[in-house]
Amino acid sequence: MEDWLHCNACYIRIIHKPESFSVTNCAHIFCNKCVAKAAGSMCVVCNRKCSFTLLHVKMPANTAIYFKEPKELVTKAMEMLKLSEDVRKFQSLQRKSLMKALTSKNEQKEKLLQAAVATMTKTKKENSDLKKFIIKNRKNIPSISPSHPFMTMQFSPDCSPPSSPQRISSRKTPPHYYSSVPS
Repeated sequence: MEDWLHCNACYIRIIHKPESFSVTNCAHIFCNKCVAKAAGSMCVVCNRKCSFTLLHVKMPANTAIYFKEPKELVTKAMEMLKLSEDVRKFQSLQRKSLMKALTSKNEQKEKLLQAAVATMTKTKKENSDLKKFIIKNRKNIPSISPSHPFMTMQFSPDCSPPSSPQRISSRKTPPHYYSSVPS
């Protein structure tokens, strides 16, 4: 840094005389003597209104970066580049994982949808066939009223209808059923 740092007004270099320097927000550097000569907050070089920042170890980072060795900046930039590549790889893996999961879920839902459509199509066809059958055989199918014997039948626990509705109430216990019981 010492080989190029100089006052932009009197051109004194830091290696000739240990002097404090300041930098302006318009990118000019001045020694403290020239800063004292400056008219208030006006830059001696470009005559614009400016502010001065004293060059020292604790100067703001956005100013200090201009006084670092370029090799140091390149090293940090290379580290950041490697880090950004690691970040890119990590995020890429996460995106691939998400896409794989979403694709799998989408395929499952597509299969369910296809099965539902197939079932619905089959049911519609069966319904259409039954309607055609009913229309074709309407004259042959008797009208069944709620009082029809078939509608009043009682079914056994295995859901099979009895041979006739009257036999349910007229069944008798076989004679041998009680004969083995002692009195």
